Amino acid sequence: MSQFQPYLTRFEISEDEERDDGFLYGSGRGRAGSAPKRILQPQQFGMASRPPAGSVGMQMAMGGDHSTSLLIGAEHPTHRPKMGAGHTVLYDAYGQAVSIVETAVRIVANEEIRFVAPKIVLEGEVHLGGEGGKLVHRKDDIDSDGDAAVGSATKVYAL
Repeated sequence: MSQFQPYLTRFEISEDEERDDGFLYGSGRGRAGSAPKRILQPQQFGMASRPPAGSVGMQMAMGGDHSTSLLIGAEHPTHRPKMGAGHTVLYDAYGQAVSIVETAVRIVANEEIRFVAPKIVLEGEVHLGGEGGKLVHRKDDIDSDGDAAVGSATKVYAL
């Protein structure tokens, strides 16, 4: 067994910086009042996160050498949503979230949700403005009096 074992300690981020090399580095408070600067915060490919100041994670000193530390697993406890066992939530520091909870996927935004694509297809029953509204008629649909609908939305199509 190697004499250079990794060393883990609690670390609180006070600031971070994205450097010219494209990596994210954090500075803050470590063990016994130490104040390490520019500790690499590696990110998983395809998923990036930039924890706010006050977030707590683990400083891992590679081979026990604090000059080669990594900052891993950082989170801010006041921003993490409450969730049950087996639930998954992707969230930010501003209250926005995408949650996968049992049989539902829920998207919460403070101002706007924007889907951008040349074509957007929604399958299933769709409720606009909330549940409990009236059915929407398509152009040329025949109503109960035998009249055909004349107007229609310009970019909304229904089968």
